[in-house]
Amino acid sequence: MTDLSKICGLPIQIDEDTQSIYYDESVKFDKELNVPISEIVPVLLNKFIKYPENVYKQYRKILNTGADNSQNLSYDLMVIPFGLLGIEYIKTHIYYSKPVKDKFACFLEMVRGEVTVIIQKNKENEDPYAYTTAVENVDILVLKEGERLAIPTGVYYTFVNTGTNQTIFTVVYANMHQKIDYSTLQKEKGLAFYIISKNARLEIVANPKYKTECEACKHSMNELDEEERTMYIHSLLNEKAPLYDMLRNYSGKLMTALALQ
Repeated sequence: MTDLSKICGLPIQIDEDTQSIYYDESVKFDKELNVPISEIVPVLLNKFIKYPENVYKQYRKILNTGADNSQNLSYDLMVIPFGLLGIEYIKTHIYYSKPVKDKFACFLEMVRGEVTVIIQKNKENEDPYAYTTAVENVDILVLKEGERLAIPTGVYYTFVNTGTNQTIFTVVYANMHQKIDYSTLQKEKGLAFYIISKNARLEIVANPKYKTECEACKHSMNELDEEERTMYIHSLLNEKAPLYDMLRNYSGKLMTALALQ
C-alpha cells in the first residue's frame, strides 16, 4: 500500500497490485460515480465503442470528518485508468464554464501519474451557419505528480490519461466546473483535437469539424511562458500545502478566485 496523504492531504492509500484506492473511515463523499462509456461516446473519435463499460471514476464532494469546508466549494477526486478507447487515450467528459473576468473554473492538483489537459477557446461571434467552428486557441498541458493548474473560465477542457499507469488528480471548484450538454456539440462531435495512439506512439490529430489555425503541441508546466503562467497558475497554487488543506484553511480566498454560478 502506498500512502497518498502527503500529496493530497487526505488519508487515502493505493494498492499497487490492484490499483484500488482505500479511504480512511473519516473520509466521506457525496457520490462515487463510475462514468459509463455510453455518456462520453458522443465526443469520442470512434462512436461505436462499447467497452470498457465504465471509463473512469469520480468521487464527488469529498469531506474529511471534522473539516470546516465551505458549502460553496466542492473537492472531487478523479481516477482515470491507463488504456485506450479504440485508438484514443482514455479521457473524461468535456467541461465548460461561461466567461467571468479574472475568475477560474477550477483548480487541479496531480496526485499520481500523468494527465494531459486539452484547453480550447473558441472564437466569439462565429457564423451559426458555418460548416466549421472557429477556434481561437488550444493549449495541451501535461501535468505530473505534485503539479497544479488553474483553468480559466470561458474555455472547453477535458482530461486525458496519456501516462503509462492509472492517473489520480483532485479538482476544487465552485459550481462552474460542469460537463457540457453534448447536444451543443452535435456538429463538432468533440473538441478540436484528439489524442490517439498510432503505431504505439502518441499523436495529436485534428477534428475536421473545426477551423483551427493555431498549433496543438503538448508541453509541460515547466515550459509555460510568462503569459501562460499568468493564465494557468494562480498565486494560491504556489502554496506548499495540498489543495485539500487550502480548502479547509483558505476557503475564502479560493471562493474569491473561483467563479460562482
